[in-house]
Amino acid sequence: MSEVGVDPQRVAQAASALEELRDALAANVPTIVNTMSSYGSPVNTGVLKQAQSRAPGDASDMRSRARLAALWLAQNVNIAGQGLVDIPWDHKSVDAADATAEAQALKDAEANKDPKAALAAIKAIQQDMQDHIKAGDTAWLGAFYNQAAPQVANLAITLHNLDSAGNAVQAYNNRFTTLTQSDQQILATFGQGLAAADKSGTLTPDAVAAIANAPDIWSASMLVKYGPPGSDWATSEQKGYGNPDGVSLLALMTQNLYQDLKSGNIKIPLGPGIGRYGMEDHDKLGNALAANDPFSVLLKADGENKNAAWQVMGGPDGGPLAQMLLNAEKGDLPQLDGRFVQGGPNDKGQYPNFFTMQPPGKSIDPNSGEIFLSTPDQKALGNFLDAATSAPRGNSADAGYSARAAVNIMSNLMPAITEDKKIQPGYDPAIMKAVTNTFLRYLPDIAKSSGNPANITAADQQPYDPGHPWEISLGQGQLSTLLQELSADPTTFGNLKGIVAAKMGTALGLQLQGVTVNHEDMPADLASLYGRFVTEGNNLTWLHGTQQDAKNAELNSLISFGESEVGSIPVIGPTASKVLTWDQKMKAFGVPQIPEFSTDNAANAIAVGRQEFSDTQLKTMIPLVQGMVQQHIIQPDPRWYQNGQVVPNHAFNEWWGENKGLPVQDKSLPGSQYDHLDSWYQKSAVWEQLQHDQYTQKH
Repeated sequence: MSEVGVDPQRVAQAASALEELRDALAANVPTIVNTMSSYGSPVNTGVLKQAQSRAPGDASDMRSRARLAALWLAQNVNIAGQGLVDIPWDHKSVDAADATAEAQALKDAEANKDPKAALAAIKAIQQDMQDHIKAGDTAWLGAFYNQAAPQVANLAITLHNLDSAGNAVQAYNNRFTTLTQSDQQILATFGQGLAAADKSGTLTPDAVAAIANAPDIWSASMLVKYGPPGSDWATSEQKGYGNPDGVSLLALMTQNLYQDLKSGNIKIPLGPGIGRYGMEDHDKLGNALAANDPFSVLLKADGENKNAAWQVMGGPDGGPLAQMLLNAEKGDLPQLDGRFVQGGPNDKGQYPNFFTMQPPGKSIDPNSGEIFLSTPDQKALGNFLDAATSAPRGNSADAGYSARAAVNIMSNLMPAITEDKKIQPGYDPAIMKAVTNTFLRYLPDIAKSSGNPANITAADQQPYDPGHPWEISLGQGQLSTLLQELSADPTTFGNLKGIVAAKMGTALGLQLQGVTVNHEDMPADLASLYGRFVTEGNNLTWLHGTQQDAKNAELNSLISFGESEVGSIPVIGPTASKVLTWDQKMKAFGVPQIPEFSTDNAANAIAVGRQEFSDTQLKTMIPLVQGMVQQHIIQPDPRWYQNGQVVPNHAFNEWWGENKGLPVQDKSLPGSQYDHLDSWYQKSAVWEQLQHDQYTQKH
């Protein structure tokens, strides 16, 4: 094949023409197609659509060739002599050559001592990247990041340092600025490209390690802060050295961030060139530091990714990390992720223009400059903790992460009651929502823990269960702390008691139909947990009037959790006993979420029920009857069973009086063993009260 020489400037002109065509097609093709369609035109507009879809890639490829030609020209090769450069034409080769050139260009830019030239080069690379992102060219993105990962991880601090030049007035006016608006836009582009390459699976283990193990983890975290949401990043990586389990890049970054915090290796740069701040700067300085807290950045992204959240909280540092985020270390204030500390003055009396994150529990040098407490954003933390226990339950690796995360969270909650019997301030609502959802997800396990004499806190794959699912167990101290936290709000306390009671009725209905697991007594376990709730709630000694709020909330929840909430079990009988675990059986009925309502129907039902039944009777009767109706053991009467819900009205009172002697068979036992409906009611009430009495006597 003969070779053809081209003028690099002509190649650049061709690239500009294709970019203009790309923009013109993007702006006009949708209008043309819609207009033609509205008139019912027979003209085939498919060609226009095809041209529009091809234009970004064609423009990007030609711009890459122009850039390669310009790079060759900059080498001062004599075009009239022997100097030749091979500019490929096929897309794959162009991608590889251009990505290599741009990776080298970024490396050169970060080493350039001329701030203006370095910034111009970085912006040129940003433009090229935008073209490839718009074209969906993940092959180019992967090739670029696999070669430029160390420089990309260092980009934020490079941009910050490039902004540090200037006169004293400019420096003073920007004393709270870490990254300019232009810097943020550059990082947004590089973050978006990194996330796209990551999610496409084109990053090598070495590239992942270079980002996650960046010497400046703050700089790397800014790619996440200004990049896309956590859901746009990969949920796992190729397995390799330093990442044998193939956990996600976001999870690796968070794990290494925690290690760097313990080592005091996290620096938050401010400036430029200003190190002394006055009292008038206090609020703005604190806000600037909080906005650059890498923990808040990564926890937010992890919560949006979910896989990253459970990989972190269920990983090797999950326990210590939960301790730091939820409790206190070495007598320090609770829930800190450290302090922002400005170092002391040097021999010329100048303070550094950066702040080091010092971990909780570490003493601070008395010669330090400004010191600010660092508490991660509580909403981001709550979403992260909620996501950390959200993996589908079962025997998968993800289920294992989630189970360990649940144990780590519940093991590190602060006791609601101090040693001197004072109630501590509660957690942020976002955190309590996460704790509540974790409780509901692991309700069968926690119920078994309520009567577990072993007093063990762990997450294990039980070898005797079908499929070896992951289960958790809580020691009695951890269980008390958990239930106290959940009981601190009267409405939440009442609602959760209602959920436990409703599940008790569900489990009893299943058991009466012969659905059991390894001779476990889930109805009694749930009743036991109900009794523990009563004990821990009473220990909080609420203010006058709140007890009634709790009672109303519990009865509201019981009345509201009808068949629409709990659904129906897919199979019952001996087959289910052998195939489904208790967790799977309970999950088949769904997990009722805490209701947010105040309906007249519920309020009226409670008012009528209280005229003919006591609250204690209703709390046991309603879930008992609901569970038996679900399993077709009891045929409901439409006068008191409406919209899948038991309504404790006068008709229900009459029905109970007439049918409390109804014989109910327990198919879980050998032979034909029956007991009256009223006897099952009495047993359920005794189970609830027995655990409460026993635990109260011990404590």
